[in-house]
Amino acid sequence: MRRNRILLAALALAVAVTAVVALREQAGPPPEPTAAPETSAELEPDRAPTGIVALDFADDRHGYAVRRVCRDGPADVCQAHLLATTDAFQPAEHRDLAPGVGGYLGGLTGFVVLGPQRLRVGAGPDQHYSGDGGRSWTRVEGEAAPVDGIPAGSRLERQCQQSRCVLRVVLPGSGQSAALRHPPALTDPRPLPVPARDGRWWVVGRAVDGRAPVVASSVDGRDWLVRELPAAPYAGWWQAGVAVAGNAVYVGVTGPGAEAAGSLLTLYRSGDGGASWARVQAGVASPSLTAALVVGADGEPRLLDRSGQTVTGTGGGREFRTVAAEQRLPKGTVTWTRGGYLAETPYEHLVSADGSTWTRLWVA
Repeated sequence: MRRNRILLAALALAVAVTAVVALREQAGPPPEPTAAPETSAELEPDRAPTGIVALDFADDRHGYAVRRVCRDGPADVCQAHLLATTDAFQPAEHRDLAPGVGGYLGGLTGFVVLGPQRLRVGAGPDQHYSGDGGRSWTRVEGEAAPVDGIPAGSRLERQCQQSRCVLRVVLPGSGQSAALRHPPALTDPRPLPVPARDGRWWVVGRAVDGRAPVVASSVDGRDWLVRELPAAPYAGWWQAGVAVAGNAVYVGVTGPGAEAAGSLLTLYRSGDGGASWARVQAGVASPSLTAALVVGADGEPRLLDRSGQTVTGTGGGREFRTVAAEQRLPKGTVTWTRGGYLAETPYEHLVSADGSTWTRLWVA
C-alpha cells in the first residue's frame, strides 16, 4: 500500500505544472487530454522518491516547498507541511499550512509564491494567503477590482468560464486575483506565470480570429506588443513555451507528426525582443513535453528529446545536437521561476541560473 502511494506521488511530481503551455486550434479552453504526455523522469525501484509535492522561488534566495508525509494505517493518512528557506533548503524552517489545506489526506490544490514572505495556497473558494512566510494565514475573500498594470511580485494565470478564457493577475498584497483592463488582443491566452529573464511578461495564444498562433509581451501589463508567428507545419493540438536570452527570444511549439515520429517541434526565434519572428527549425521528432524550453549561457535553446537525452541548438536553433554529459538537463520537469530554472525529478530538485549548470537543492 505504502509503495503504491509513493510511486503515485512520484508520477504526480513528474507531470507537475511547467512553463510549457497548451494551445488549441479553436478559441476557448481545451478538453481534458485523453492521455498524459510521456515523461522522461523514470522511476527507480531501489531509490525512494522525495515527498515534495510543490516547490517555487520568490527570488534567487527565498524558496518554499510543500512536503507530504504519509504514515501507514487503515486510512493511509498523509499530512502536508510548508518548508521555507533562504539558502537552498539547507537548513529549512518547518511551518504549518493553512487549516484544512493539505491536511488529512495531504492534498494540495494550489501553491503560489508571490514574494519572499507572500504565499497563496488552496483553490477556488478555499484559498488562504500569508504575508509573513506561512507563519499565519487569512482566507482570500472574493476578487479584486480590475487593474491597469501588473504590480511587481504578481503572477499571471488564466481563468476560464464556459468557452471563454481571460488573463488574471494574482496580486501579491492579498492573494486575490484581478482582471487586466488592457489585456493583449488574443484568444485562449496561456501566460508564463512570472516574468522571463528579460523582465517582461509573455503570453502565447491565438489571434482574435482563433487561428494564427500569437505571442505577446509587456513590461508592466499596460501596453502589449502582439505579433503573429509564422504558420507551423501542422494544425490541431499543439503546445508552446517561451525562453529569453538577451534580445533573443525563442518560442517552441509542438504538434502531431507522422505516427512513427510522434510529436514534432517547430522553433521560432526573434532577435529583436519579439518585434519580428522567423521559423528557424522545421521539426525535431519526438521532443519531451515535460521540460520547458531552456536557453543556456551560450544563448542556444536546450530541450529533452523523448528518450531523455538533452539536445541543444546551434546557429540559433537551426540544427540540434546531443550535448556533453556536464551540460545535460535533469530528466524531469523544468520550469522557469523567479529564482532561475527549476528542475524536478521524483528523486531530486535542482536549480540553474544559466540553464547550463545545475545545483542540487537539499530538500526531500
